[in-house]
Amino acid sequence: EGPVEPDRVVQARHLHVGLQVGDAVLEGRSADQVEVRGIGQHRAMQVRLVADAIHEAEPDVLERRALGHHDIGNLIPTPREVRKLPVVLSEEEVERLLNCAPGLKAQAALSVAYGAGLLSLEVVSLKVGDIDGDRKIIRVDQGKGNKDHLVMLSPHLHEVLRAWWMRSRSRGWLFPGQNPVNHMTARNLNRYCHAAKTTADIKKRLSPRTLRHSFATHLLEQGVDIRVIQTLLGHKNINTTTIYTQVATRIIKEVRSPLENLSLVQMRRKPGS
Repeated sequence: EGPVEPDRVVQARHLHVGLQVGDAVLEGRSADQVEVRGIGQHRAMQVRLVADAIHEAEPDVLERRALGHHDIGNLIPTPREVRKLPVVLSEEEVERLLNCAPGLKAQAALSVAYGAGLLSLEVVSLKVGDIDGDRKIIRVDQGKGNKDHLVMLSPHLHEVLRAWWMRSRSRGWLFPGQNPVNHMTARNLNRYCHAAKTTADIKKRLSPRTLRHSFATHLLEQGVDIRVIQTLLGHKNINTTTIYTQVATRIIKEVRSPLENLSLVQMRRKPGS
């Protein structure tokens, strides 16, 4: 393969093709007559689709879009970003994963990721003073969106964290690193997660963030209001939280299909069909 061209060269090439397409349109020539080279087959197809769309536009729209050659180049669309559904573990898989964690520290940290729905950096940045056992809450300083927020501390999670603290006796970070001055790194948390996954023989691709996705999905399946889940996750926009409605399998399975309301007659198979 040849050397990779700088982005500015690629952008200039796209703009040049856009100018060619614009000139062809204004001169009444077909888009197929425009010679497109050096931008890849997929991009060339996009250029021709835009040209066809311009041909079908109203004259005033065409004139407005053609004002200034630089505007023509901006008409070339970029590929739409694909939004994939998050991977979610079942409750049984989460239980196996946590029970296969390589040590109490790893189990406690992964339990926080699932039990409170925290991001990796939020987990490792927790301080002992952030755990409020009396009020049953965890304080997250400068979490998602650089905002402070509170999350729940379940009795089970409190027991796990207390067992870990009784062993570590840490006075600063809840999960200190090799040098107690610093907290454990997010990379180490990821290593704990993958070690537990291997031991638990879980085939799904997962990371500590998968536990956060599973936390939100399982709450939704339990009937917790999605606005409460939005607050717990620290999401600014409710649309970010609604993606979990697409992976809440328990809710999906409980929906009754309208086909169940119909009386279908069993079709008899005709000879030769």
